[in-house]
Amino acid sequence: MKISFVLLPGAGMSHWLWKFLLPLLEFPAVSISPRMPENTRENRLKMSFGEIVDYHAQLIEGTGADKVVLVGHSGAGLLAAALAKVSSRVCHVVFVAANIPKNGTTAIGVFGPEIQKKTIDAVTAQAEFDRIPVKSLEGLFVNVFGNQCTPEQIAYVLGQDSLPEPVCVLTEKMDWTDYPAVGKTYVVCTNDKTLTEAQQRYLASNLAIEDIRPIAADHLVMISRPDALALELNEIAHRYIGL
Repeated sequence: MKISFVLLPGAGMSHWLWKFLLPLLEFPAVSISPRMPENTRENRLKMSFGEIVDYHAQLIEGTGADKVVLVGHSGAGLLAAALAKVSSRVCHVVFVAANIPKNGTTAIGVFGPEIQKKTIDAVTAQAEFDRIPVKSLEGLFVNVFGNQCTPEQIAYVLGQDSLPEPVCVLTEKMDWTDYPAVGKTYVVCTNDKTLTEAQQRYLASNLAIEDIRPIAADHLVMISRPDALALELNEIAHRYIGL
């Protein structure tokens, strides 16, 4: 039986997010990025959430893995949750400081109408660009996302590119009805400045996740604490797949 991790990076992030984690994983791993078969302006503005889910499901099928542990970070949490409904190869989902909207709501549904509009406008504007240097978002990554990263780790992050998200991931209403009996774990990053510990635990409750695993890390735990995250992921693969 072939087993793989399938890694879904958070909003704007790409394969580079997993550089320090990959050597520590005990099973084969693949990262899916960007979210679309072609990272074009038209796709970012017009592609539907269902099409994105189907694209990911096809890629998972193409890995040849019998069983997959799906890892969704941050804004990829809702995508990971949706994939578990359609891909029979997904046996367990690990949500890492991830956004899981309540059933019937959107990723930005927790905000008022004015903030929702501003957020959609901002994402729509970013969709005009194929790539945005992380360096141009330095304050966000240094002070918020990677507040526990070392100077060397931050230098690595600032040398990467951000990939604008497709607009539909913000506006699609999630449907968690008839959810399959797939294993679920939520990794809570207790020193995260983007989501408080309480907020992360609330998001986990939206999908009735009982296996909660805290790590004393920031939002970029796979960079600042790759050893701690790898320990949890490897244990999950052994425990829930029975190796």
